[in-house]
Amino acid sequence: MYRVAKFERKQGKLEFVKFEKSGFYINNLGELYKGRKKVNTTDKRKSPFYVINKGLERKDLSGSQIYENDIVLSSSMKQTGVIKYLPKKGAFMFCIKNGIITSPYAFLDFYDVSLLVIGNIYEAEPKIYWKKY
Repeated sequence: MYRVAKFERKQGKLEFVKFEKSGFYINNLGELYKGRKKVNTTDKRKSPFYVINKGLERKDLSGSQIYENDIVLSSSMKQTGVIKYLPKKGAFMFCIKNGIITSPYAFLDFYDVSLLVIGNIYEAEPKIYWKKY
């Protein structure tokens, strides 16, 4: 499971446009296609640029699907963080920020952490990423 974020270059900057709903597939090499055409997921200088967000295969407290790069609230810790996939660990992590260091807090694949999706890093204000409740 995955979702696709579309970005376009506007006034020299890459800006988030929307999450694409359908028409995409990933081949066995991890390349993203829309129909028969390979789309740009590597060169940020070209527009449009697409980012694949992997899904966690689990839902939050409200029943919404959780994806990589979602901003979530941990009800047990009263802390917000960002969902990241860390290939070196081979797991999805709930990452929180302490000062300038972002540290993984919990292996979401192994532990039962109660989360609520409150946004994603593309649309939200940067201050909400690390807000303590």
